[in-house]
Amino acid sequence: MASRPEGETWELIDGLFVMQATPTIPHSVIASNIERLLNDALANVLPDLLACREVTIVMEAAGIVGGGNYVPDVAVLDEADLQEGLTSTATCHLAVEVVSPSDRKPIAGSARPKIDIKLEGYRNLPSCMAILVVDQSEIAVMALIRTDQGWIESRYDSPDDEIALPDFGLKCKVADIYFRTPALRTASKIAP
Repeated sequence: MASRPEGETWELIDGLFVMQATPTIPHSVIASNIERLLNDALANVLPDLLACREVTIVMEAAGIVGGGNYVPDVAVLDEADLQEGLTSTATCHLAVEVVSPSDRKPIAGSARPKIDIKLEGYRNLPSCMAILVVDQSEIAVMALIRTDQGWIESRYDSPDDEIALPDFGLKCKVADIYFRTPALRTASKIAP
């Protein structure tokens, strides 16, 4: 990996090295919106945690065969992981994946889509209590919350839908996640 050009981001998914595509501008805007919303919420309820963009999560604790290093678009981490020189962590309390159509296609060498593999990994990571999957092209958010009974899945497809992640102090509208994106502008034109 040392001989690869600077600026490339690679993930080890299902034992396969997968290069992340360069995110589109709307993708980056969505991730920035979520990072800001989470940090604002966390500052009030869990100041020991912080939301951070594109941090490598070491997935050994998830029991992934062949290991794995995932790079969610946004991750909620322990502030203790914010140390000079530290480039990865094994702890991720909340993972956010902003998905494009390519994330829903099988990755080379596997029959499973990248997003399905990553969701399984996050579900098996003991520290991960919540996962957000946000479509970059249309208003579609899936929230997965770990409970004592397993994972609960909720879907949101309207800008006015309210998302609440009480364990992280987050309460926002779907429109807040998509603020200043083409997906929100399109949804606003279609709305009755």
